[in-house]
Amino acid sequence: MKNDISKIDSNFKVETNLNKPDIRFFDVKKIPEILFGVEHDGERYRRMPKSVGDAVNESVAALARKTAGGRLRFVTDSPYVALSVKMSNEATLPHMAHTGVSGFDVYADGTFRAEFVPPVPIGGGYERSHTFTDSAKKRLVTIGFPLYNEVEEVYLGIREGSLLEVAPAYTYDRPVVYYGSSITQGACSSRPSISYPAYISRWLDCDYINLGFSGNAKGEMVLSEYAASLNPSVFVMDYDYNAPDYEHLKATHEPFFKRFRELCPDTPVVMISSPSNDWRSDLSERNRRRDLIRENYERAVANGDDKVAFIDGDTLLGVEDRDACVVDGCHPNDLGFYRMAKTIAPVVKRFLELV
Repeated sequence: MKNDISKIDSNFKVETNLNKPDIRFFDVKKIPEILFGVEHDGERYRRMPKSVGDAVNESVAALARKTAGGRLRFVTDSPYVALSVKMSNEATLPHMAHTGVSGFDVYADGTFRAEFVPPVPIGGGYERSHTFTDSAKKRLVTIGFPLYNEVEEVYLGIREGSLLEVAPAYTYDRPVVYYGSSITQGACSSRPSISYPAYISRWLDCDYINLGFSGNAKGEMVLSEYAASLNPSVFVMDYDYNAPDYEHLKATHEPFFKRFRELCPDTPVVMISSPSNDWRSDLSERNRRRDLIRENYERAVANGDDKVAFIDGDTLLGVEDRDACVVDGCHPNDLGFYRMAKTIAPVVKRFLELV
């Protein structure tokens, strides 16, 4: 396939209120080469096929429609980029910025350039644009999808006559797959691209898929098997926080890992215990859970598995001013996600270099 895809949909037209008479829109679901982390099912974008979500439970099926980890990634020499999006769901969370719940953010050549701030109420969708202030040139643009809302349609706008090219492949194009809780999904990041999986993707130039399911990551075997089917470069197990209690974690964590290992015998696995929130947790319960995960890791190593790692959740938020890393005593804010990513990224990098 040629890199230049700007000639597709030559008759495609989107009605717009953006004050850009030279704009041209592209229906991104028709350009799978620039779409990452989500797919379109004919009605909306989703992180996981409907059949997989339905096989788990109604809540996971609904959460899979939230577009955490979705990205557009392309090269253009357009002096601006724009989006026209259809979103009929009025998602709001009292403890999370609307920009993280329903916004898109724009990076160019790895540098943050703009947040497409959604209106309140959304009213079925919105349009936003960003004009680059530096000289006209070809640039690698990445646009992150909302973390906690549903997206039905996305139209990408660039200047008529500008290039629209497939981006160079990620250095690590087999995705890192993250399975976990609302924290994995991205609560409470203020923007889509500063959740910890997004940070790691940007720093290490690796593709990723976000299987964080807010309140509903409970070690279901269906999801171990689905994660394995994605042929990940690295698999991150981060669901401790959503296990209802120690007994549930004990009953699911090692079987979940073993099933994945059966299907992917050579894929590195990172086991993470929940981030410490000393001021709210039952410390004895939290420590029991952490020790259980560590024991599962140690047992795997004793059995000859040299592609498994353990990260103690107590280390994720650093040492100083840990309380400044969370919004509500549980969910990380932007500082919290940055510290989490700084701790997890070196472990992921070490394994990626082995792939």
